[in-house]
Amino acid sequence: MHDVWERRSESQVMGYYTRYSLRQIGNPIAPESLAELIIGDQIASYALMPDGDTRDWEKWYEHEAILCAWSRRYPKTLFCLHAEGEDPTGIWDKYFLADRIVHAETFEGLPSIDPNLIVP
Repeated sequence: MHDVWERRSESQVMGYYTRYSLRQIGNPIAPESLAELIIGDQIASYALMPDGDTRDWEKWYEHEAILCAWSRRYPKTLFCLHAEGEDPTGIWDKYFLADRIVHAETFEGLPSIDPNLIVP
């Protein structure tokens, strides 16, 4: 039992690295405001450039809580967080609008979701 616990603990510490990018769909906020949001969150600023482009591989487990908070602050802006994990099949998009989340897996060659289907 002790060995199993040690392996779980080690895997939790090591984590899973992902490359993130953030875009806005409809009613985008000013670039300065987006940069302020990203720079204002330590992990977001490790994962994203101030314009939302990918900065580096990161473990950003709190992304849902952070993006929900941003979407509450700017409820008319649809934020799309795109992620590509270490595993080639770990590609997904999450859409955030007015504190709501829509998660869509992305399959090769197919768009993940029609953003027009997400309404406040």
